[in-house]
Amino acid sequence: MIAPTVGTGQVRIVLSWGAEPRDLDSHLWTPSDYHVYYGDEGAADASPWAWLDVDDVTSYGPETITITSVQSGTYYYSVHNYSGEHPLSQSGAKVEVYNHSGLVRTFYVPASGTGDWWNIFSMNGGAITTINAIADDSSRLMDRTMPPKAGQ
Repeated sequence: MIAPTVGTGQVRIVLSWGAEPRDLDSHLWTPSDYHVYYGDEGAADASPWAWLDVDDVTSYGPETITITSVQSGTYYYSVHNYSGEHPLSQSGAKVEVYNHSGLVRTFYVPASGTGDWWNIFSMNGGAITTINAIADDSSRLMDRTMPPKAGQ
């Protein structure tokens, strides 16, 4: 497991959940509209300055995205129920957001709502705006299709 603490100007987003659904996926859109997820893990030491550290496909997590250099503009973070098993609302999913000071925000999946996307928050200049809603799609995806995972 990757330690939640990060340096100044960095942010770490940690997703964890229960046994079902088996595979939840973290998705981060950067201010330049770069999409960090299992299909493009990003980069820690070059643009987009964000990367998917861990992609867990066998329940519980954690699944971690680290922003190594927060850029100007708005980031969006969502979780997708990739496996499509069991409702997100029953997953027990939790997202923790850390900066150099430690844990700054915790989000719990809503107990109601239908859909395979949990749209959680936006972040601009370190200020986090709560969305925390389950939906049929991600407002940032705009009909993009997700490639299959290797080995699945």
